[in-house]
Formats: sequence, structure tokens, C-alpha cells
Amino acid sequence: MAKTKELSKDTRNKIVDLHQAGKTESAIGKQLGVKKSTVGAIIRKWKTYKTTDNLPRSGAPRKISPCGVKMITRTLSRSMLLKIPMYHIFLHSCLNLAKIAKHLITHIMNFFIVSTKDTASTGKA
Repeated sequence: MAKTKELSKDTRNKIVDLHQAGKTESAIGKQLGVKKSTVGAIIRKWKTYKTTDNLPRSGAPRKISPCGVKMITRTLSRSMLLKIPMYHIFLHSCLNLAKIAKHLITHIMNFFIVSTKDTASTGKA
């Protein structure tokens, strides 16, 4: 689908003014040449946030849940304590279970290995 053009701030403010004057969504849409669903979305946004401006997004969603991070940390700490090089097996199981990117798991593993080396050398937990 093609990206639709954004309505101007004047048009959005007109929609809110007409709504406050008591006009229906379909009447506002016909008068301004805008779809009824767009009018409804702008009115809902105004009722919720008291503004018609575009609000900032929250950012990119997390790739791994906090539970997944705990699982990776727990498995790595066990393998580090037992000195068993099971990173390849662990990596394969994470890819199958969590459906997360290989580079992300290797990044977490490398961070964990570096942080455990740092704590071992300084003697702090």
C-alpha cells in the first residue's frame, strides 16, 4: 500500500472545531473531502491527548524479552562455571526457541563473557 499524505494542521483543527460545533463525522468528512475514518481518528486523538499534533513514537520494540535475557544469562553462567564450551549448542537452541537473530545472541554472549572476565579480574561481583 502506498503511504497516504498527512493532513495539514489547519485541516485537523477544522475537524475538531466542526466536531465541537456538533457536526457528525460523515458530515465533516463530506465537507472537507476527508474519509470518515480519518475524521474519527483525529477526533479520538484530540479527545485522548487534547492535541491534533503528531506525537513522537516510543521507539523500536525490544528484540528479546526480559525472560529471554535471563535465560541466556543463566545458561551462559552455568557453562562458564562448568568450563564447558557449549556456546554453539546454546546458540542453536536459542535460535530455535526464541526465534531471535543470531547476531543478537552472539552480541549478548560476548558482552557476558567480557563482563565475567572483568568481575573475575577485579574480584567484585
